Amino acid sequence: MGLPNRNRHVAAGAALALSFTSAWARGETARAAAGVELTLATDGSTKEQERALAHGQTDADAEELDPGPLDPAIYSRGAAGGGLAGTFGRVFTERVADGWYGRLELEGLVAGRYEGAGAVGGVTLGGELWLADGASGGGLPFSFLLGYRTPGLIGCLGVGALMFELDEVDGDRGFGIYAPFASARLGIELGGTRLLADARALYRWQWGAPDRAQLQVGLSMVHFIERPLSAPKRSPKRH
Repeated sequence: MGLPNRNRHVAAGAALALSFTSAWARGETARAAAGVELTLATDGSTKEQERALAHGQTDADAEELDPGPLDPAIYSRGAAGGGLAGTFGRVFTERVADGWYGRLELEGLVAGRYEGAGAVGGVTLGGELWLADGASGGGLPFSFLLGYRTPGLIGCLGVGALMFELDEVDGDRGFGIYAPFASARLGIELGGTRLLADARALYRWQWGAPDRAQLQVGLSMVHFIERPLSAPKRSPKRH
């Protein structure tokens, strides 16, 4: 049996309406999805811009800013710093066979001009050890240095004392404090490194053993860090 003609027309109309409604719904769904993606992309870009603004610059600013060179006037200002010195060489002690010595010291330094020619000064604190046939000893040296440097060369004179000392010669052991000494240095300075000829004359007075004069001659290597006393200034530039 078939449907009457009128019913056939109704069924066809209903099918056409249903198809139109389905197509419209699919189109609305696609437009909604595209809107969500656009919103997410816009939100992400906005957040990136907000983060850049929170750090005080945009991407264009970051590319255009140039820190510029150091202010040349910084090299006419004073400087300060510190470092570590190691010294090794021969030791000559009164009424004792010749021997060897080693010294390790911390150094604090000041300079009239940052990385330039001028007066220099400093303080040192460390430890020393000397050895010879039938004799040995050591102490805690503390000293003040004053000198002058030119580009590449440096020379210093110093005075100081052994804060304490302990020596033993042929079985006689002595202990002393504030044994005086004088020192001299001359050498080269390259960047943060100094290679120096070092000489130190001491008078090792003590209790329990005879006092003795001593001369230490050797090579010293100093590695140090130097900074200007005022912060370096830069002039930002825009390209």
